[in-house]
Amino acid sequence: MQSGALEHHRSARDTTRHLEFWRERLGKYALVHLTPEHLGKERQLLVDTPTHRNTKRTSATVNRYIASLSAALTYACRQLRWIDDNPCFNLIYELNLLFQSRNPSKLLIFASKTPFGKIDINKPWNEALKQAGIEGFVFHSIRHHFATLAARSGASNLQLKTALGHKTLQMLERYTHLDVETTRHLSLTVSQKILGSKND
Repeated sequence: MQSGALEHHRSARDTTRHLEFWRERLGKYALVHLTPEHLGKERQLLVDTPTHRNTKRTSATVNRYIASLSAALTYACRQLRWIDDNPCFNLIYELNLLFQSRNPSKLLIFASKTPFGKIDINKPWNEALKQAGIEGFVFHSIRHHFATLAARSGASNLQLKTALGHKTLQMLERYTHLDVETTRHLSLTVSQKILGSKND
């Protein structure tokens, strides 16, 4: 870690924990004896073996363990020249095939460039703002703007709650700041309907 092998990883603590696991599992082997087949079996063991809390690891957790090992082996291969190839690459290739067979209706936006990395939109978002010459605009403002426009367009609280994924209606208050004109228009519309029904 101190040598910079994994300094690009966002969660050094998790990566260290993953590598401690791999050291216990693979520490007795020379790097040249780590094959894709061997690592495939280790990966399956990781899937099948419960955690210390006696819970099953999720696929995402298993992938993070593999990604941490792959980063260390890539460093051993490219920087230190201790091995010719990273034996994790075949595992990652198989995982990429699984990714390609995913449900296409669930698209990733601003996906991480590193395999199985944490998705962080800040860098591409800030770059897009810079190229557009926009200052002082945060990503969350889009959500706020959507909620405000939807409310002004007549969306009900239930519709807003569903669209924004909120659990309670109270959470809407932070997004929908209806101005006096919007409230006046709503009151006028309702009163016209009431008065119109009396005249019928």
